[in-house]
Amino acid sequence: MYMRVTAQTLASNVIANMEQQSSALATITNQVSSGIRIQSPSDDPAGWVALTQAQTTSNQLGAYSQNISDATSTLNAGTSALQNVSSILSQATQLATQGANVNTATSPSGYAALATQVNGLITQLVSAANSTSGGTYLFGGTASTTPPFQVTASDAQGDPNTVSYVGSTAPGRELIGAGQTVDTRYVGSQVFQASGADAFQALITLRNNLTDPTLTQSEASMSTALNQSLSDISAASTSVDNATAEQASSVSTLTATQSRVQALQLAANTVVGSVGGTDYTSAIVQMQSDQTALQASEDVSAKLLQTNLLSFIQ
Repeated sequence: MYMRVTAQTLASNVIANMEQQSSALATITNQVSSGIRIQSPSDDPAGWVALTQAQTTSNQLGAYSQNISDATSTLNAGTSALQNVSSILSQATQLATQGANVNTATSPSGYAALATQVNGLITQLVSAANSTSGGTYLFGGTASTTPPFQVTASDAQGDPNTVSYVGSTAPGRELIGAGQTVDTRYVGSQVFQASGADAFQALITLRNNLTDPTLTQSEASMSTALNQSLSDISAASTSVDNATAEQASSVSTLTATQSRVQALQLAANTVVGSVGGTDYTSAIVQMQSDQTALQASEDVSAKLLQTNLLSFIQ
């Protein structure tokens, strides 16, 4: 069947074609300017699925990477605090050794001076055990917003007689991978008050021994008491050193894990870029082609409009 094609029909077709070309040109221009090829599922349904999966993977790996950084920072702070505690206990060992060499005949003031120094170490120890990082306490487990150690009893002079742990019995952890966590905020009672290795009690007992009149008058009794104090301090030091080594090992593991996570994230980001990113070479060629086609349509449209106008005048 013969169909008569009018000038109006041709003009309508040209205009519709121009609208499609303008839309295509706007899309490719936006891809070039933004660097993003897929901005919605309609741009490339199959590519959108791959892009979304890659972006999800990248985001998850980014969260793991940040957690690893946070965990590393916390553990490094914890290791520093533990090294400080080790130094305090080392000083206590020296004071106990000095006490064993004091002459009991002229010793009361000497013992008192040593006891005063031990009191200072007890205060330092409480402060170190209540160390913080990023505004949270390092040795309170999951109870990281309040000091985990408190002086709950004092002697007649107001010096600490009992230090109690009031933190959590569960360690603070960071998620560093799928189903993989690392302990970052240790349970302080397990570090500083382990059975037979209570650092606070070891120093408190040492101070009390140095001020006990029944001991200061007998070299043999004082020697026995101070040797026991040295043993208690040594046990506490071992507990602290074990925690220090464990945290240092965790930091080493985190460093290796961070490298793997960052490599995987880079691979995911590469997929995001290759699937969703603009291929500038082909995009620019396409943009030039669309511009040429649109210009041609505009020329045709102009001629048709001119022809219709002449026909109308005639």
